[in-house]
Amino acid sequence: MSKKRFIVCLESSINGQDADFLKFIELRKLGWWHWLPNTWLLYKSDGNITASDIREAIKSSYPGVNHLIFELSKNGDTWIGFGPTGKIEGTKSMFKWIRENWKS
Repeated sequence: MSKKRFIVCLESSINGQDADFLKFIELRKLGWWHWLPNTWLLYKSDGNITASDIREAIKSSYPGVNHLIFELSKNGDTWIGFGPTGKIEGTKSMFKWIRENWKS
């Protein structure tokens, strides 16, 4: 397995939620950086974690909070998220620009 890097962007958070997410990070033995509010950089040298794993932890630690997770690896980049998709009339998609412009 190859190393993986992740960028996690949250719309909002509170300290208790950050502490809960940090427990997940420490349990999975991820390297991490969190100097900017609502942004986490994560690293796993053996690559045995996915963006979906992180998304499930985010959904648990930050319920209902819009977020994006970018996965960067030598096998290619991908992203996953939670937020408005524009499918409800009168709403915008937070993912439209990314789908159209953020290519591997």
